[in-house]
Amino acid sequence: MRESAFANTFWTMGHVLHLLQDMGVPAHTRNDFASHLMNGMRQPYEYYVKANPGLVTGATVTPSFSNMKLTDFWDTDQYNGSNPSILTNIGLAEFSNANYFSDYTIPNNGTTLEHTFPYPHLSSSNISGPNYQICTYQLFPGASIKYISRMNLGPCPADIASADHFAVMGLLNPSGYPDVNSYAYYWLDENVNNTYAKELLPRAVGYSAELLNYFFRGTLEVTHVPGGLKVKKIQTRRP
Repeated sequence: MRESAFANTFWTMGHVLHLLQDMGVPAHTRNDFASHLMNGMRQPYEYYVKANPGLVTGATVTPSFSNMKLTDFWDTDQYNGSNPSILTNIGLAEFSNANYFSDYTIPNNGTTLEHTFPYPHLSSSNISGPNYQICTYQLFPGASIKYISRMNLGPCPADIASADHFAVMGLLNPSGYPDVNSYAYYWLDENVNNTYAKELLPRAVGYSAELLNYFFRGTLEVTHVPGGLKVKKIQTRRP
């Protein structure tokens, strides 16, 4: 029975870790099941990460909760749709939902009500969150690509590799609009998936590691006594 209880405990903990790591995928926290049906049942962001395991570098972003409880790892009830944050005192689901797109939850792309979220909100003058600008790069003579950048603090980087690939502007957009929110037809390419992965994976890894630390925060000190072991001290490490 004891071994069975241990097995069930760690089996359950594995499931919790799996669900927590899923929250580092924007499609999971933005109600975007449709994107899982793309490309032969391959969710593009998940498939990109699977195909590029080198993206997992060992870098971690750990949470900084006060009075930590289990549910804080995914939702601290701080994000209310008007206050996006990149701080580490929020849950992983709050972070990925408010700061990243998934394939069928991009504003102006004809999203349905259940796939419409307040943030990210593409505007050149957001009240909350980053500002955005359009950066254009020449692919070859007569063809260019336009990325939406969250760094509206100066000129776009000259090198496309140095750009902030947050979303790609579709070719069907008319030219000349002053505000990125006026455009439609955005999409997410491999450069965007790469940008998202480099920001989301360290947080998914760090939150998962801290969840394990939270689970194993208790310690026991035992001493040997005739006939067996005796618990000498029980100590709980505060998270």
